[in-house]
Amino acid sequence: MLELLFVIGFFVMLLVTGVSLLGIIAAIVVATALMFVGGLFALMIKLLPWLLLAVAVVIVIRYVGPFFTALQNATDDLNLVVQEDLNAIRVVKSFVREDYEEEKFAKRNGDLKESSMRAFGMVVINMPVMMLVVYSTIIAVMWFGGKMVYAGTLPVGDLTAFFTYITQIL
Repeated sequence: MLELLFVIGFFVMLLVTGVSLLGIIAAIVVATALMFVGGLFALMIKLLPWLLLAVAVVIVIRYVGPFFTALQNATDDLNLVVQEDLNAIRVVKSFVREDYEEEKFAKRNGDLKESSMRAFGMVVINMPVMMLVVYSTIIAVMWFGGKMVYAGTLPVGDLTAFFTYITQIL
C-alpha cells in the first residue's frame, strides 16, 4: 500500500514539474523493474537457508531409505526366528536343537545389529548438516548486519531482534 502511495506521489510530482507523460511512464517501468529484481533478490536471500535445509533433508531421506528397509527386513527375520522357537520349543528340546537355534538367533541378531548401525549412522549425519546451515545463516547475518551497524544504517537493537527471530525460526 505504501509503495502505491509513493508511486502516485511520484507521478503527481512529475506532472507538476512539467515532465512529459512518456517520461513518467518510462520512470514507472524502470522503477517497477528495479523493484521486481530487488524483491526477487531479497526473496532468494530469505529463502536460501530453508532451501539448503530442504535439500539436505531430501538427500538424507533418499540415501537413508534403503538402510531402513534393510533394518525392517532384519527385524522381521529376527522376529520370525523368535516366533518359530517359541511355537516349537518342545520340538527343539526333544531333538536337542538348542545350540543350532541359538546360532540361528545369534546370526539374525548380528544382522539386525549391523543394519541398525548403518541406518542410524546415516541419520546421525543429519544433525550436523542442519547445524551447519543454521550457524552459516547466523554468521551471514552477523557479517552483513555488522557492516550495516558500522555504517549506521541499522540500529544494534534491530540486529539483536533479527538474531532472536532467526534462532526461533531455524
